[in-house]
Amino acid sequence: MRRRTVVLLQPRIGDMDDFRDRPMPPMGLLAAATYARDSYEVVLIDQRVDQGWRSKLDDALAARPLAVGITAMTGPTLRHAVEMVRHVRGRSETPVFWGGTHVTLRPEQSIESGLADYLVMGEGEVAFKAALDRLASGKDVEGIPGVWSPSVRNPRAEPLDFSSVPLAPYDLVDFSRYLYSHRGMRTLDYLSSRGCPHRCTYCYNNVFYQSRWSAKDAPQVEQELLSLRARYDFDALYFLDDNFFIDVRRADRVVEVMRRLAIPFEIQGVDIQTIARMSDQQLSHLEASGLTKITIGVESASDRIRRKIGKWGKSDAVLPALKRLAGRRFLVLTSFIIGFPGETPEEMDRTIAFALDLQKLGDNFRLPQFYAYTPIPGTTLGDEALSPNPDSPSPVERSEPGEVAAPSGRRGPSCGDTPSTTDLAAVDWDHYWLAGADVAARTRLEAIAFLSKFIDRKHQDYGAKWFVSLLYEMYRPVALARLRLKRYGLLVEKPAYEVLKRFV
Repeated sequence: MRRRTVVLLQPRIGDMDDFRDRPMPPMGLLAAATYARDSYEVVLIDQRVDQGWRSKLDDALAARPLAVGITAMTGPTLRHAVEMVRHVRGRSETPVFWGGTHVTLRPEQSIESGLADYLVMGEGEVAFKAALDRLASGKDVEGIPGVWSPSVRNPRAEPLDFSSVPLAPYDLVDFSRYLYSHRGMRTLDYLSSRGCPHRCTYCYNNVFYQSRWSAKDAPQVEQELLSLRARYDFDALYFLDDNFFIDVRRADRVVEVMRRLAIPFEIQGVDIQTIARMSDQQLSHLEASGLTKITIGVESASDRIRRKIGKWGKSDAVLPALKRLAGRRFLVLTSFIIGFPGETPEEMDRTIAFALDLQKLGDNFRLPQFYAYTPIPGTTLGDEALSPNPDSPSPVERSEPGEVAAPSGRRGPSCGDTPSTTDLAAVDWDHYWLAGADVAARTRLEAIAFLSKFIDRKHQDYGAKWFVSLLYEMYRPVALARLRLKRYGLLVEKPAYEVLKRFV
């Protein structure tokens, strides 16, 4: 008996892919297919690498698939997801599943959009397979945790024990199209743990993983990496973990696996308190084991803001911890967010100066960019920003002298009936919509976010095309000078950048 087909769609993402030589792999969709592929024929169409995705999707729909599934983050990815789903709607009555962070954070708005027949919230491996089985048997999704339809709204599922989840089915795609270059090495993405137990008041982990952390142990990681190494010709590994060092002993054993297998590796998620606790000997061991890059969420140099967002330590403890990383053979990416509710211009300037000064510590420091704060529903800070008290004074009236006009209580884009390509597609780390009618505040923050993209040599790390590297190098002194001198007006170079992205 021929197996039914399930079509999975990966929309374009944006800057995370635009200046890499290859896009990041569709790890969310591969995870969703983990159990589904045992019973169904899974076809994955990626808008980023399939130039003829419309034709490919038409062929898949002509075969009368059981369902179509799509993933999306709130922001520009959503615009492209809507484009793909509308293409499906115009040619087929195939049921459409939505998954990913957007629907998990905004389920009511998503299910009422008319573009979703089903939602899968949070981790999707088990729930998606269960929903497909119900669909195949002609039954509804009543009782499947984490799955919604317009008429059924089940409670969220408990977070999965990640150690019980098999390796994602990498073989569903041609991985040679996703082995992007980092410092000259073809890099494979991999996840050894999920979530984070810390309760930073702004973080999506509080909602998506319900502030839980779950991991695979070192022997399981080694087994999976040996399997991947036998199938794919990669030079380095990127751990996508949100917080790699939650269990330090487990992390040490995984690092030992990497040393023994002689695979250079990057770690996406590292908190500053971990670095502060590590001895120089431990840091040197990481370096000797093949660590090539870590990303640390610093977020703010204001002690008041750090307390508000739930980050560890004062800035005078953060700086010494980071100084210990200067000059090492691995890159240090430090993440910063600006425009938190109630953040004053002086606090923001302190964070900017702190981040720029870090770049002077050594050539191994990088700044991805200054991310404009976006409230996440379900988080303490996000709910505070999105759910004002109607009897309270207006945001501007509540502000302390000198505050940016974006304190808690300011509503963002309309969460109306449709995931719009105007409001929600603009909610990203480049656009600051909490400023409301304060055009000056919005312009300032968005200029800072834009300029910060160019202040280091990250383009070289990711093998950018020669002409892109040349333009970066030419513009870098200008961007640095603008940030240091607070010259944020007349950014004629910003439209030029948007044009450039279309041709890269």
